[in-house]
Amino acid sequence: MELIEIAPGIDIKTDIPAHMDFKPIITTAPRLMDSRIFQAGSMGINDDHPHLTD
Repeated sequence: MELIEIAPGIDIKTDIPAHMDFKPIITTAPRLMDSRIFQAGSMGINDDHPHLTD
């Protein structure tokens, strides 16, 4: 399994291995997940992509 994305505030060296029974494949630096995913309320996706509401 390849690790391609991490949540904001997660330390890749200490937080991830502690919760896995195996070492994930990391070929490039994982991108940071959109922090709006972890917040209450609307993510504002329509503001970012107005063409989706047409």
